[in-house]
Amino acid sequence: MTLLKKVQALDTDKVINDAFDNTMDAYEEINRERMQDGVRSDGSTMPNYSFISQTVYGYPDEPIKLKATGAFQAGLEAKRNGDSIGITSTDSKSDMLEDRYGEEIFGTGGAYKKAYQDEHLRPAMNRQITEVTGLKFGK
Repeated sequence: MTLLKKVQALDTDKVINDAFDNTMDAYEEINRERMQDGVRSDGSTMPNYSFISQTVYGYPDEPIKLKATGAFQAGLEAKRNGDSIGITSTDSKSDMLEDRYGEEIFGTGGAYKKAYQDEHLRPAMNRQITEVTGLKFGK
């Protein structure tokens, strides 16, 4: 099959969907990194731990990281549904934390979104395009 025919046969929707589906673990990890930085998906900073949390429970005077026990972050699950990605946590505190800190505790934006695209999504798409067409991508 000629290169032209291979390129014409390329199902770009399938490549894109498969790339997203195959990188959901990385998307979850990027969300964990963002949370560890005390940042919401819209780029705003989480509020600092309260005075009581700091004095009674020993939390530092820094933005909340949503990782008291680790269960909330460990329970993160991302799934593609058509043209969008949804992420939530299976942890029982998920709804309470979302109510308290906003829906922006989930998702990616800014530098985190770019990191996901550059480090995970684009390479996955490139691999699939290479498999179908034989075209190679430079680094």
